[in-house]
Amino acid sequence: MGIYETIQEIRHETDPGDLWSIYQMITKLKPERVVEYGAGVSTYVILLAMAENSRGSLHSVERNQEYGKTVFGSIPKTLKSRLSESIVWPHWEADLIYIDDENKDILPTITRAKPGTKILIDNRVEQTKKIVEFLQTQRAFEFKKTLIYENPLITLGEIK
Repeated sequence: MGIYETIQEIRHETDPGDLWSIYQMITKLKPERVVEYGAGVSTYVILLAMAENSRGSLHSVERNQEYGKTVFGSIPKTLKSRLSESIVWPHWEADLIYIDDENKDILPTITRAKPGTKILIDNRVEQTKKIVEFLQTQRAFEFKKTLIYENPLITLGEIK
């Protein structure tokens, strides 16, 4: 069984348009360092995009250790060299942060992001609006909506 099937068995259905949006963003922006908060099929997609770019590393934060083991254990060996994983935020700065988790604890960490850091938020995350409002009150922050398949799947922003 591949990573997509494995993760689908455990978690909610993933929107292919959402995954395609993430893939396109990574291949277009070509970030060197990505932090993902909330592992899953997106982890695999980000790594595939980085492999296509021939650059980049991903630090994936997954609070559910059992789920994390399943996700990270399903990543093909050819992509593992680009991946580090943990249950806590990394100590290095990212060029891009992808939020696919409901945890409010990440907000203070994100406000310390360097200017120019891009932030992608999965719009199924119920607190997307709260995250945007919080960042706009804490930092100079600009958001743009990206529409794919006529559904607002991803919010893309940048720390100014």
